[in-house]
Amino acid sequence: MDAFIAFPKKGEGPFPVMMFAHSSGGAELFTNEWFKFNRLMAKALLKKGVAAMFLNPQPIKETKTWMVLGGADDFTRADRCVDLGKKYKTNGADIEVTVKKGWHHGFTANYEAEYEADNQIFSKCPGSFMTDEGNITFIGNAPYPECITMGAHIGGNKGGVFRKPFLKFFKENLL
Repeated sequence: MDAFIAFPKKGEGPFPVMMFAHSSGGAELFTNEWFKFNRLMAKALLKKGVAAMFLNPQPIKETKTWMVLGGADDFTRADRCVDLGKKYKTNGADIEVTVKKGWHHGFTANYEAEYEADNQIFSKCPGSFMTDEGNITFIGNAPYPECITMGAHIGGNKGGVFRKPFLKFFKENLL
């Protein structure tokens, strides 16, 4: 989760929450300092009932979530995100998961999808999740670095198509 923005309304809450998430380029970018900071932030969020990419997500039940995924995304596979959405739903989230057929990673970019050979792909690697205690755990047993592949399609020029439904959802649920 690269950005976490809460939009408070009057009163004590619950507050609508919006999360913007995107790939961060691979596990090599996550240093020990980043993990320490992330664990501290996660513990604070857990106390408030907020979680993202947690092993046992505890969503704010009153907050609507719309997860939009590219069905042709070969960088961050949609199936893992769909599974995460199911976990949220099982734990009481008001979540809708939409998989857009033929859309690639970064589908709102202002260019058609193009193959980029230098991207590291971790979809065959063990998944990493945060426990309720704020610790990182890995699920799966594929060895590093053998599980890492290279190359994915990025882009899609779908921003114009996606803008109207996104703004509608945003206005109805988060403002």
